[in-house]
Amino acid sequence: MDQFLTILVHCFKWTIVTSLLSSIIAIFILIIRALFKKKLQPRWFVWLWLILVIRLMLPWVPESSFSLFNLFTPSKSDAFIHFQFNHTLYSDPSFVTLQPRTDLDTNTASENPTSSNLHPIIIIAAFLWLAGMAIGLIQLFRTNRRFSKCLYSAIPISDTSILELFNMCKQKSNINSDIQLMTSPAIFSPALYGLWRPRLILPSKQLQEYSKKDLSFIFYHELAHFKHRDIGVNWLMILMLLLHWFNPLLWYCYSRMREDQELSSDAFALSRIENDDPADYGHTILKVIQSNMDLPQFPRAANFISTKSQMVRRMKMIRSFRKEKRRWFLVGMFLVAIVSAVSLSNAKIFSKSVTVSIPAGWEVFQQAEAEMIYVPKEQSGEYGPLNITVVNYKELERDRRYDTPTRTL
Repeated sequence: MDQFLTILVHCFKWTIVTSLLSSIIAIFILIIRALFKKKLQPRWFVWLWLILVIRLMLPWVPESSFSLFNLFTPSKSDAFIHFQFNHTLYSDPSFVTLQPRTDLDTNTASENPTSSNLHPIIIIAAFLWLAGMAIGLIQLFRTNRRFSKCLYSAIPISDTSILELFNMCKQKSNINSDIQLMTSPAIFSPALYGLWRPRLILPSKQLQEYSKKDLSFIFYHELAHFKHRDIGVNWLMILMLLLHWFNPLLWYCYSRMREDQELSSDAFALSRIENDDPADYGHTILKVIQSNMDLPQFPRAANFISTKSQMVRRMKMIRSFRKEKRRWFLVGMFLVAIVSAVSLSNAKIFSKSVTVSIPAGWEVFQQAEAEMIYVPKEQSGEYGPLNITVVNYKELERDRRYDTPTRTL
């Protein structure tokens, strides 16, 4: 039981820290999204959200001077440093070794708490976090099970003309994977389903209402979801949200990510339309979505479902769609590279075990407030390591005298 509590609290603390750092990244991405959403293609924002997902998944990242979190870390001059004097057998006895150590030393006992010294509030919070994850898993299971029941009635489409049109759209989309085309009376919106064995399912009740042009638009849109691996990304984000269920900002980012996925699929479909007016594509989207505005989103399926506010943005993008200019393509690549560099690393802290040799005669240490400490040569004698903390020299002089078995310092 003690070991379980210790592991639970460690996982809870790691989740809290990761959630806080990821929130900073999320705000950074939202700012970029607000500044460039009218200039960049939506696929660049999907890549930025993928960086956030990766950061949430990583248990460890390297330190870097380019990390975004250096802005929130105290500088070296502001840190409180402990110094350790170690006697060294140099040929010249006028030298000692100075070793700075930070409070982040992982060898301290405080980094390895046991259940006996854990605060009760931390334990209660950890159990609440665990209960929230359990409730989220149950809800996710029920939602996906309900969607799976809708697929029991799905049957393969045998219409040759529809299959030929679908294969032509796959060819123009440069997709060679086997995607089964099916229809179901329990589905009210076209949906790409399945992570390992993808199936594109069309609603059988509305199938007769779709023209060949409508079907080609639908195929391009859903094939874009497959090409961008949106179902896999959604699953990863949902699993991370189960860990960070208490963070509303990450839930908001998930909804924005789904919106950008739909916009990116719209842009992909519009880029594959040759001589058709983008307004025709917009009419098809409205025809598909108008009866499905309030249906829930499923991580295991990519469909046309959008909120009213999202639909407004999608219609604006479709109406004003233009092929991306080269300079904005380069700007998108630059932003993805910059966000990756500053997000997938931690703040760089100064070394915890840097050892330097200094004269042992009358050493001089300078504090941030430019006050001095003088350490006489005889204090580095044969009595081994001497641990002190560099503080105000007046305080050191006041507490200078203390008893030892052989002498008084």
